[in-house]
Amino acid sequence: MIDSTTPLQATDPAETRAERRRLVESVGAHRRLLAARRPFELADRRRLNREAGERTRAQARHGKVLQRVHEKRTRKERSLAAQLDGLDGKRAGQERRALAVLRRASIDATAVELLRLWIPRRRWRTADDMPSGTGFLASGVFLGLVAASMFADPLYADEGAPWALAVVSALLVVAGAARRAGASR
Repeated sequence: MIDSTTPLQATDPAETRAERRRLVESVGAHRRLLAARRPFELADRRRLNREAGERTRAQARHGKVLQRVHEKRTRKERSLAAQLDGLDGKRAGQERRALAVLRRASIDATAVELLRLWIPRRRWRTADDMPSGTGFLASGVFLGLVAASMFADPLYADEGAPWALAVVSALLVVAGAARRAGASR
């Protein structure tokens, strides 16, 4: 760097020409670099955009595959839930029918047993009298069975009739048992 404090040195004209040539060459090289920079930047931007597009498309394909897997899993879960609900509904219906059949069978068996014990003595006047309280017991059991069937029937379950029959049935059974206990003393 040359300023006012630095003494001027005598320079050789050949050296000056060489220095000037180097400066001109460096300015030319700099201009060539600047001229080539714009196409390089455009090519680099195109390359980056192409890579970003490929990456975006790959991510979109991956997302679609994940969505299909999720939808397939959801459909399977819904199908399984529907099958289980169907099985539960079938099972509940089967259990209701089985309980109704069992209840009717127990009512019939109880009625047959009570009638077997009661009818011959009442109608045919057998030698042995009916024990005291048997009529109350039989009536209480019959009403109890009717009340039980009404409790199981959804048409009557929320009403007071099954409760009234159950109370009357319990009173008849207690009265019959009390008469039998009093008769045996």
